[in-house]
Amino acid sequence: MKETFSVRSIFAEDSDRPCSLVSNHSLIEALHRLLPCDFFLEGSVEELSHLLPLFRWVEWGSGNFSLYLVASRRVNTVKFFYEMVSRWLLPGRHLHLTAFFATDFISSIESTLCEAIFTIQSESQCERVRSRLPIFEAELRLGLTSLYHANRLLEAKGLSGDEKMVLIQERILALFKRRAHDLDYSIFSQMQQFLITCGEEFKRGRGYRDLCRIIYLFDAFRRGIKRREEGQRAVFVRLKSAYLSLPFGPKKVLCVFVGLNLLNLNEIFEERHLIRALQRCIPEAEVVPGSHFSSFSKEDATQLLYLELYGDYPLKERRALELRLSEEVQRSVEKWMHPIFMPRNEEEVMRNIITLSNQLKFINDLPQVILCFDEQGDAELSFTIIWLRVFREKDPPLLDLLSKGDTFLKVLPDRVKMVGWIRKKYQKEATVFRAQFSTHPFLRSDHSVDLVKARLALAEELKRLIGEFRDYNGGMLAKQREHFVALKALCGALDDREELLLENFFHAIFPIEKRSVFPAPALKTLFEMFLEVLRTQERLEKRDGIYSYLWIPYEKKEALSSMQLPSSEVLTVSLKVFELSYLGLTFAL
Repeated sequence: MKETFSVRSIFAEDSDRPCSLVSNHSLIEALHRLLPCDFFLEGSVEELSHLLPLFRWVEWGSGNFSLYLVASRRVNTVKFFYEMVSRWLLPGRHLHLTAFFATDFISSIESTLCEAIFTIQSESQCERVRSRLPIFEAELRLGLTSLYHANRLLEAKGLSGDEKMVLIQERILALFKRRAHDLDYSIFSQMQQFLITCGEEFKRGRGYRDLCRIIYLFDAFRRGIKRREEGQRAVFVRLKSAYLSLPFGPKKVLCVFVGLNLLNLNEIFEERHLIRALQRCIPEAEVVPGSHFSSFSKEDATQLLYLELYGDYPLKERRALELRLSEEVQRSVEKWMHPIFMPRNEEEVMRNIITLSNQLKFINDLPQVILCFDEQGDAELSFTIIWLRVFREKDPPLLDLLSKGDTFLKVLPDRVKMVGWIRKKYQKEATVFRAQFSTHPFLRSDHSVDLVKARLALAEELKRLIGEFRDYNGGMLAKQREHFVALKALCGALDDREELLLENFFHAIFPIEKRSVFPAPALKTLFEMFLEVLRTQERLEKRDGIYSYLWIPYEKKEALSSMQLPSSEVLTVSLKVFELSYLGLTFAL
C-alpha cells in the first residue's frame, strides 16, 4: 500500500545542512514504529492531533528499553521528557541514557518526537521499570497538558537549586511580559537580590511559584511605598496559604508578607517586632523555624519582611487578619533612642536626704523614701532610691534585707550614713542605693517603656522585701494609677489595640491634676467617642446633661476660640494616631 502520510522535520527544511536527511530519516523510522499503518494512508493524518500525546515503550534484548513520545510542540517538551525519564522513571536512581533523539516535525500540526534509550543490568530493576511505566505514562501525560503542570510535577519530585532558579527567572520574565503596563524593570533587580540573599535551605523547602510570589509582592510593596507622600507612613500586608515541603510530607502554612517605610533613622522594624505583632493578633501563632526573610533598602528606607506560620487559615479569616495586622505593624515600629549621659546631681541627693530627714519626727514614723528614675540602658532600667528610717539597734541592715530576698532587682549599694537624731536617742539612718531591673515586662506594644508601671512595680517589690514606707514623690502617680485602673474596669473588655489607646488617652489629659479627680464615667464617654472618631474621621459632639463632649481634627482647633471657654474648667486631650492628630475636650454644662 502506498504511503501518502506527509511529514517533514522542521530541521530538514534547511537543505544546506548535511545532517538534515539523517534527521528526517530517523523521524520517519520512529513514526513507523509508533503509528499503525493506516496512519500513512491519505486522509488519516488529521486524526493524529486527537491522539497526542502518544507514548510507547519497547523492550528489546535483555534489559534494553526504548521509550517514544509524540506530543504537540510546546516550550521545554524535550527537557521535560528527558528529566522525567532520566531522573524519575526509577525514583532514587539517575538513569544513564545511552541514546536520546528529539526533533520537531510538521504533519497537520507542529509536533515533537522524542526517543530515549537506556540499558538496565539487574532483572529486579527491569521488573521495577515495567511496573512503573503505566504510572510514568500517566504523569507524563499530565505534565504535557501544560507548562504549569509540567513545572509543578517536576517541582513535586524535586528540583535542583539551579533548575529552580531557571524556572523562577522564566516565570518572572513571563509575568513581566504579561503585565508590562503595571510592572517595571525593578522586578528583575528584586529577583536578583532575593536569589542572592536567601539561603539554599530556604529555597529548597519552598516551591518556585511560592518564591516567585515573594519576589512579586516585595516589588509591588516597594512600588506602592514609593507612591506615598514623603513623611507619610505606608504599610502593606498580605496573607497567603502555601504548602511547605518537609521530610515527612507537605505542611500547610500561612505566608505573611509585610512592607513598610521607616520615617527616620531611629526607627526599627525587624523579625522580633513582626512576631510580637502577629502574636497579638493570633496568640497561638507558631512561627515556622527558618522561614524569616527580610530586605531593607537604605535608598528609600523600605523594609520588607516575610514569615510563615503553621496552620490553615480560611480566606475570610485571612482578610480580617490583614486589617488587624496592618494596624499592629504600625504600632510595633520601635523608635531607637540614644542613651543619655547625665551624671547624678549629688547636690540634689543631699537636698532630698535633708527633706526626708525633716519628715521623720517620731520614732514610729514610716520610713520616708524617694524613688528617682536614673537611666535606661539597652535592656535595663535604673532607679536611685533614697531611704530614710529611724534606726534601732535590733534593726537589720537595710541592704541585707535586699540582698537576701528572692527578687528581680539588682541592688547596687551607694552609701549609708546617720543624718540626725530623734529625742537625742534614736538615730535617723539614710541609705542610698541603686536598683536595676529588666525593661522587658514594661514594654508596650509600640516598644516604649511604661515608666509609671515600672516605678509602681519597683515600689511594690521594695514593700515586699523591706516593709511599708511612705512614697514621698509617688503619691500623685499612685493616685493617677488608681484612677486609671477604675477607668479601665469601667470600659469593660478591650482588645490590645484599644488598651494601648486608652492608656495614651489617659496620659494625654490636661490639666494633669484632672487625671486623678475627673469622674471616670465622663472619661469613659470621651474615650468611646474617640474610638468612633478614629473610624469615621469626622467631627463628633455630644451632651449628656452634665458634661459637653467634643472631638475635632487637631488642625481645626482654631474653631474652639469662638466658644470662649475658661481653660481652667476644660479637660483637653491631644492625641496623634498613625500620623493623624485629634483634639478632644469636655466641660461641665
